[in-house]
Amino acid sequence: MKRHALLSISTFGLLTAFFLAAGCITISAPGKTTPPPATTPGISPPATAPEARGDLPTIISFAASPEAATVGQAVTLNWDVSDATLVSIQPAVGTVNTSGMQTVSPTRTITYILTASNAAGPTMKSLTVTVTAPVALPDLVVTEVTIPGAIIFYKVKNLGDGAATIGSQSYLYLNGAKVATDYIEPLAPGKERLESFSNYTAYLGGSDDLYQTLKVCADAESQLAETSEDNNCAEIVWGPTFIYDFAKQAPLALWRSGAGELKWPMVGGDAWGAAFINHQLLEDGRSYADTLAMYPQQVQSGSIQGNFGQIYSENYMQTTRLKEITVPPLARFTARVGYVKGADGISGSTVSFGIIDQSGSLVFLKTQDIYYDGALDDINVDLSHLANKKVYFVLRVESKGNGAKDWVVWAEPKVILKQ
Repeated sequence: MKRHALLSISTFGLLTAFFLAAGCITISAPGKTTPPPATTPGISPPATAPEARGDLPTIISFAASPEAATVGQAVTLNWDVSDATLVSIQPAVGTVNTSGMQTVSPTRTITYILTASNAAGPTMKSLTVTVTAPVALPDLVVTEVTIPGAIIFYKVKNLGDGAATIGSQSYLYLNGAKVATDYIEPLAPGKERLESFSNYTAYLGGSDDLYQTLKVCADAESQLAETSEDNNCAEIVWGPTFIYDFAKQAPLALWRSGAGELKWPMVGGDAWGAAFINHQLLEDGRSYADTLAMYPQQVQSGSIQGNFGQIYSENYMQTTRLKEITVPPLARFTARVGYVKGADGISGSTVSFGIIDQSGSLVFLKTQDIYYDGALDDINVDLSHLANKKVYFVLRVESKGNGAKDWVVWAEPKVILKQ
């Protein structure tokens, strides 16, 4: 009975059997097809999603300072970018780091474009720097101040590229106080004019100060836009001509070392220390006209010091004494200091310049260590704060060793007026 049933299925071919992997059987009826999956009307089936590539770079900042400039003026670009593998700025700059700054000097109005890129693509940002031609400005400078009589004259020159198209005021200061004014007519570029303070009579002898400072300032009220606002003034000192030459005054200075008072003239080999005029070759291979040698006492940390002042006669016997010096305005101390050639092998020295003030206090204004190195050391001290004060000047040398070869020389030590 079972065998007859199997033959009947095979004979009539009602079903076709397909044997699939894993022992599963799918049976399809002849002439039938599998219908497509059902869809909702009006809705398309989802598209296949592309491969994710990450986020685009972020330009956090991109700026220029200043954003408006004149031809040739420096402009600073600065930027900050995140998530970028390549950053560039065009034109002219090129590839840059993800953050930084770059100075440029554009000659025309220009737009800079920053491009930041990574695998996801580029991000761009632009900025424009506006460039204009520089404006030609005047520059009034007082070139000379003279007092040939009671009237104070001055010369003013326009050193700028542009004209001073309007008039301006000049001020006259005496010892820091404004005492007169003057009007300057418009002035073309490169032109110079002689002016005067005709409304002021100079009576400079009425002050208790031996020296007086005169200052003349052009465009004192800043009426003009100028190339420079820092060069409008000229200053002079009225009073006796002043140069204090330490080499020339040395024979009358008061000299001391650790051994006691020293008397001029002295010789370089004195173990107590010595000061004398020196014309030997110095360590820089040169000799100088006005040189003062100061050899300290030949003991460990030995020293020598000279006190300098103004010479005067005390009585009919013509005994000479020292008195304080009145320091003029705009004064400065200047010297070069080093060793006589051949003073090698020493430990060095300490040199000092100072003053003794009216209270009797010793105040060093400059102290400097020097060594035998083939060159002289420059020493410059501004004395403006001592204007019209009475002081003694002081030079001092101290040995860092035993003083045996501390052959220190001051070349051209002077107090002069600043130019």
